[in-house]
Amino acid sequence: MDNTVYVRRGTTSDEATHEELQKIINERLETGYSSKHILGLSEHLGQLKTLYREMGSRATIAGRFLSLVESNTLKGYNIFLSELIKKKRIKITEELELM
Repeated sequence: MDNTVYVRRGTTSDEATHEELQKIINERLETGYSSKHILGLSEHLGQLKTLYREMGSRATIAGRFLSLVESNTLKGYNIFLSELIKKKRIKITEELELM
């Protein structure tokens, strides 16, 4: 893997110098920009509510009927939802610094 950083110079792309790399990094730090989307607590809670709602929709009569017809698929889906709910709850607990 090539770990080279290139910068534009007019119509060409050239390897960045040490000074150019420092400038790029410093500008990024000054703006506080992060390429990783950081969710706020309300967004995490909203996602958790959505997961619970989805899990609850499987408890209806129609959901029970479907689970009899497609038991393996829905069982796997419910297990998947359960795992997502567990992970989201842990993430929220970490966000609140309770762990």
